[in-house]
Amino acid sequence: MYRKGKVRKILITSGNASLTDNQIKEADLVQKFLRDICIPDSDVIIENQSRNTIENAKFSNQIIQKKFPDAKVLVVTSAWHVPRARLIFDRVFKNKPDYLPTNYSGKTNYSFDDFIPDPGVLSSWELLFKE
Repeated sequence: MYRKGKVRKILITSGNASLTDNQIKEADLVQKFLRDICIPDSDVIIENQSRNTIENAKFSNQIIQKKFPDAKVLVVTSAWHVPRARLIFDRVFKNKPDYLPTNYSGKTNYSFDDFIPDPGVLSSWELLFKE
C-alpha cells in the first residue's frame, strides 16, 4: 500500500504485552524492519506504549488527531483479529477506519496425532491470552 502510493504515512502501534519481559517493544522491531526495506523514518510513526487492542486504538487516535486530524485511517491486522479490532477502533475513532485483514489461514488437514494432548501446545497460547 505504501509503495503503491495509497498510504503516505505508516503508524505502527504495539508495545509489549508480555508480563515478564518488557524490554523489547514490538513497534520498534517493526520500525527496524521498515528501515531495512528502505521506508524512510519520516513516513513512519511509532507508538510503542500500548499493551492491548484498546490501548492501540486510544494511543493511535491521540497521535492521528494531533498530527493528521483529517486523515483517512486503514487498520492492518491479522484476519482473526479484525472483528475485535473493528469493535474497538470503530468506538474510539470519530471517523471509522477501513480494515485490511492479513495472515489468512485456510482449512487445515488434521491427523489423529493432532487430537492427542501435547503439553508443548501451551507455548502457543500466549496469542490467545494476550488480551
